[in-house]
Amino acid sequence: QELDLFYLPRHAGEENEEEDEVELADRDMVVAYYEGDRLDLGEVVREQCFLSLPLKPLCREDCRGRCPSCGRNRNLESCACPAPEEAVDPRLAVLKKLFDDETH
Repeated sequence: QELDLFYLPRHAGEENEEEDEVELADRDMVVAYYEGDRLDLGEVVREQCFLSLPLKPLCREDCRGRCPSCGRNRNLESCACPAPEEAVDPRLAVLKKLFDDETH
């Protein structure tokens, strides 16, 4: 994945915009500023590594994953747990009953 970083020196006496609430222009979204003669990229690289991780890592494209209820590997065996779309948060069960009553 390609990553473009643009850093400009912060000039002495220039306002530190990070401390104040300001509306960002498009240019501000891709430009960062540094002070002194060093540029620490550690935090930026760490952030980009985390952002590149998949939200739901799978072992392969057709992986069925693990059951969110019992943890069984759904590629090897099935379980009797309700499908995620069928599972209802107990705190919202009353609302589900209301919607079920309206459809009948």
